[in-house]
Amino acid sequence: MGRKIGFTGPFSDTNLGDYAMLVNVICDVAAKDDSITLFTYHGDFVRRIAADYLMEYSVTVCEIEVLPERGCASVLKRGLRRVGLWSDKRPAPVPIELLNRLGNSDQVYRAVAQLDRLVITGGGYLNAYWSCGPRRDDLIAMLIPALVANQFGKKIVFAGNSVGPFDQSEEFFFNLFHVLHHASFGVRDTVYSRANLLRLGIPEQTISYVPDDLLFLNPKLGAGRPDYPIPRTPYVVMELYQPVSYLQECAQSLFYFQEQMKKRYGLSMVLLPFDKEEGGMNQARFLQENCPDAELYDLDRTGYLPIEDGVRLIANAQLVLSNRYHALVLSVGAGVPVVQVLKDVCGDKRYYYSKGYGVLKEVFRGIPFDEREYLKTNLPQTLEELLLNYPVLRESQLKRYGAGYRENMRYLQSLRTEYYRRHMGESR
Repeated sequence: MGRKIGFTGPFSDTNLGDYAMLVNVICDVAAKDDSITLFTYHGDFVRRIAADYLMEYSVTVCEIEVLPERGCASVLKRGLRRVGLWSDKRPAPVPIELLNRLGNSDQVYRAVAQLDRLVITGGGYLNAYWSCGPRRDDLIAMLIPALVANQFGKKIVFAGNSVGPFDQSEEFFFNLFHVLHHASFGVRDTVYSRANLLRLGIPEQTISYVPDDLLFLNPKLGAGRPDYPIPRTPYVVMELYQPVSYLQECAQSLFYFQEQMKKRYGLSMVLLPFDKEEGGMNQARFLQENCPDAELYDLDRTGYLPIEDGVRLIANAQLVLSNRYHALVLSVGAGVPVVQVLKDVCGDKRYYYSKGYGVLKEVFRGIPFDEREYLKTNLPQTLEELLLNYPVLRESQLKRYGAGYRENMRYLQSLRTEYYRRHMGESR
């Protein structure tokens, strides 16, 4: 008889990193006789992911209905979603106030009651942007199953998460984390995430470092039939999701970069959005308009980026230039040269620096490296530097993917395997 495992997290979004982590964790830790329950705030998309990648498992989708806050302009909040705007300081609710907003209480309690344990999948949502801004209701939808599981005394397992920055939301997370009496906290960086939990008073023995869930890919993720052919000529993958208005200011530099990379180094360009609309697709369309020779992966055709396509296009690239943290993770995991231009979140770069530097310092532990070779803070300046120094940068990064890197990767994989073995147990 198999285990009954629940999963909650940000995988309801059409962002490659979030749903790919869910699929990868299930493929790694679940047995075929396990029963899987996915708690979501966007049931249609999660059902599609389950149909496309989890057909060999028994999967049930439980949609969380979050009731509107009284006096909340919910229509306006939905309109602001993903734009990066957020509200003024708000009162910090206690857990009972979150539970009171659960609209389909009977359904959710029945689903949680049957579980052996609940996994809170990895991501970057335990922070001020999600808790104070337009993603607040989505965060509450993700957290409610954990609060219900806590009432039943169920084991709660946080996968490798980024924690913080908290800013004005520190009391919100203090109120939440201190009632989860059966939780193990996994953090995917030791830059700020562990320190942020300790600052809240979370017991150190409940916190573990666990590598990001896309650093090591289950072979099943590459077994699907690719939807997009690998270009025959060497290419650069470009993934940018900074606001289109900002890219418009950089349009001349972007066109010149695409033109000169082809002329000087024989490299074509593949525009690879990780998410729809303002999450990357709108930016990719704008880039194609200004860089007409670039190839575009059209998410409007597929509805989302298939995991196998994203993985293969990155693994076969000569260079990856991105804003997304998971483009960095997939590149480093595949031994591909990569540059991440850090995007502002909550007004500064702590969020992306913590994640980006966090994975680099573990993968290259004991190997001298300068994070400025991988992490950049200004897009036009980065384009200039790459045009001048691409061969030097590529050679420098490739040399780092040697014996020390391989030894580190084996160790990190063993850490991740042991974390899930310890907290998930074996199939009954």
